[in-house]
Amino acid sequence: MNPFSLTESVATQEPLRALNHIYLAKITGAELIEEQPNRWRYSMQAGYITGPEDQIEFDSLRSAVGFNVYEFDNTEEVVQGIDVDNLPEGFEFEPASGYVICSPCRMLVNDIGEGEEGNTFREVLLFCVPLSVDGECEEDDDP
Repeated sequence: MNPFSLTESVATQEPLRALNHIYLAKITGAELIEEQPNRWRYSMQAGYITGPEDQIEFDSLRSAVGFNVYEFDNTEEVVQGIDVDNLPEGFEFEPASGYVICSPCRMLVNDIGEGEEGNTFREVLLFCVPLSVDGECEEDDDP
């Protein structure tokens, strides 16, 4: 059934429904989600092809919120199956970055915003990218 019917989903209480297309998107920012360790809310811009050269461009007017499905099971202790205590001192997981292939989905949003009540559906972009680990090795004092 396409296009997505908000009335139908509210009636059937469907919390998540994929739309029938995918995007090339650029991650433009990442914000750590409060009280959800090692999970980020991503700012994204959908790409489109323009001009006779088939150049790919990204437009702030086509921006959206995105989530990395690989992060859904992350906890404070384990990130993508890796025990964070096993990371060397000074290293940590970084949010996803760069370009991703993603799928738009309508997800149920319980907390709409300040001063508003109720549930609504919101389109978000979902993608799957392993997180990278970044940091610097400590210098060894011994020669």
